[in-house]
Amino acid sequence: MWNWRDQIIKRLMVGAVLALVAVAVLCLVWLPFAHAVTTQSVKLIVNATAAQNCTVVTDCPVVDVKGYTTIVFQVLGTFSGSVQFEAAIDKNLGFTSLECFNTANRSSSTTSTQVAGSWRCNVIGFNYARPRIDVQNSGTITVLAGVVSAGVL
Repeated sequence: MWNWRDQIIKRLMVGAVLALVAVAVLCLVWLPFAHAVTTQSVKLIVNATAAQNCTVVTDCPVVDVKGYTTIVFQVLGTFSGSVQFEAAIDKNLGFTSLECFNTANRSSSTTSTQVAGSWRCNVIGFNYARPRIDVQNSGTITVLAGVVSAGVL
């Protein structure tokens, strides 16, 4: 014969099982992404005072962006010149312009800059990225880079 205590225990057990199932499903969905955010930062160009001839691959600093989703270039200094943002699948076969967004206004995209600031660039599908000092008339340029992988396994 069922009494009220047995019914309460039965309902509590069903509730506990449902809660465990819900937690298991959340873990299966969430855990693969829990550790998927990684970052790396590197100084690429420090106090450059002349344009770079990147016809030889080793003449320009390159960041390995395999497995990363985004690179942020931070251009520092007081200068008159131009920094180009570039990416490649194979660094030995040439670089192409990389579309980047100014982090201050997020609305305008560019492939180069003539002023100090920060630019965020999507590098999904590329293996390498680099800043290249195309023109430098005066001053010094420092370029730092940080890469982020978010949700890419």
